[in-house]
Amino acid sequence: MSARVPGPPSSIYVGRVAMITPVGLTAPASCAAMRAGISRLQDLTIFHPDREPLIGAYVEAADFADAEIHVHLLASCLQELTADWQVDRIAESGWFFGLSEPGRVGRPARIDRWLVPELERRLGWSLPPNRVWIVQAGRTSVLRAVAAARKLLAERAVRRCVIAGVESDVDETSVAELYKTRRLKTTENPDGLYPGEAAAAVEILSSPSGSAADVRITGLGFGMEPHPIGAVQPCRADGLTAAVRSALAEARLDFADLDGRISDVTGEQYYFREAGLVVSRLLRQHKDGFPLWHSADAIGDVGAAVGAVLLGVAATALQKGYAPGPNLICQTGADSGTRAVAIVQAGA
Repeated sequence: MSARVPGPPSSIYVGRVAMITPVGLTAPASCAAMRAGISRLQDLTIFHPDREPLIGAYVEAADFADAEIHVHLLASCLQELTADWQVDRIAESGWFFGLSEPGRVGRPARIDRWLVPELERRLGWSLPPNRVWIVQAGRTSVLRAVAAARKLLAERAVRRCVIAGVESDVDETSVAELYKTRRLKTTENPDGLYPGEAAAAVEILSSPSGSAADVRITGLGFGMEPHPIGAVQPCRADGLTAAVRSALAEARLDFADLDGRISDVTGEQYYFREAGLVVSRLLRQHKDGFPLWHSADAIGDVGAAVGAVLLGVAATALQKGYAPGPNLICQTGADSGTRAVAIVQAGA
């Protein structure tokens, strides 16, 4: 008798979503603004050495010191997500918080230690101490947390998981580092990014709500790019290609089955070329259209928050019926070379 071939992991479901971004103080407002092509890229109150204003995107309602802004953004986001939750619902959930990588210039010192206590103080309620995890992987943090949440839900360790990411790159230290390393887009350097700030969160469930608007995450994939941005050798998209293949295998889909891509590309040519290389390596038949949505045009590079932004955009587009089709892929990649993707599909 042949051994039983294990099937893909069970689907998990996207419940509520929440966001605070430069284009909206809630998820509905942010998603509507991004759909409409509204951008909040504007002059920052920071100048480069030639006194030319630099461009970025910030949340105008957030006027806090650099270390406090992360707590303010995250607290506002979680207040939206948990607006009518009772204490027991908070206590029976798993909580994941995505942050930038340790050592990133401009990251608040020891934020992984004080973020949760300060967040609890701002919210006025406590998180379950044995059900809180910090994921420090930059743009791939949220999707890595989704994988951990899927395991917890499968083991019935929690009833639901809340996964949030937060980032602010519009402080003087971060902007100065981006300028120094020629990562910042200016009139002198068109191949760069615009810094931004945001917090976003998604509720992940093990079972559907029974609504026709249920949205599933059916595949996750991870990879490592051996030639990340700044490397001497050119990127061949090995890491992202491997991540996409793994996610497609879990979802039992072919690359041609996908209807649209939602990406964290920042405006730098490196990441746009990488996204194009994946298509050339995996697409084996003609598609009339294969749109690439990216939030950076509206809200700048929001780092560790972007995974939840992309999942929120995907879920909202599927629920409201303006997605290009029922099968979407969210793609993220950190500067360190880590890559993470999720297949998001409509229906139960």
